[in-house]
Amino acid sequence: MKTGKVLRAAGFTLLEVVCALAILIGLFGGVYGIASGALQLSRASGETLLRELQLNHLDAMLRSALEELPGSTQFELESGEAGEQLTLITEKGSAPLRWQNEAALAERVVFRLEPDPDREGRERLALEHWTTSGAGRLERIGNLRLPCDWKSARWRLFDPRADRWVESWAMQDGRPLFVELTHELAGQPGVRRSVFWLPPYATPVPVSAPNPPAR
Repeated sequence: MKTGKVLRAAGFTLLEVVCALAILIGLFGGVYGIASGALQLSRASGETLLRELQLNHLDAMLRSALEELPGSTQFELESGEAGEQLTLITEKGSAPLRWQNEAALAERVVFRLEPDPDREGRERLALEHWTTSGAGRLERIGNLRLPCDWKSARWRLFDPRADRWVESWAMQDGRPLFVELTHELAGQPGVRRSVFWLPPYATPVPVSAPNPPAR
């Protein structure tokens, strides 16, 4: 009796094809997940680096401006409806952070912490230059808004006479020794603190000439 051999057709069965497709889909899904996670991590790292660079530049800008203030500069620190603000009263031509020619006429420079209208629950730093108009009223001649992505921020000044930090300052209080800016970044724990030194300039006292001898 002859035994016939059943020849198998070349190719894959439907079940094998389905299993292979399932394995490929799983592999592609894993690779896509890894690539997507790496891309998100890279984007987050880039945003963190950019934010850090912005804060470092802001810190350097404020440090340079405050350390080079003339000795005649007067300070005001107050909180109002517009937010907390630090005001520097200077002579014309000596105002810091003059990013435009008109700012050379400024007599006041205001550092204001105000709510950011484009980011709910965030604060931004406003730099403003003010001068006295012909009518004797103060008018703003320039402003710059910096989106700092702060959740909260505040100014304080160090009173060398009382040896303590204060949250309000009047012109007649003289010159502080340090300016402190503390702020909390949105989405990051902890408080960041910057302290700026104000060199204690000594105002020279005019010495009168001696009386000439009587003849």
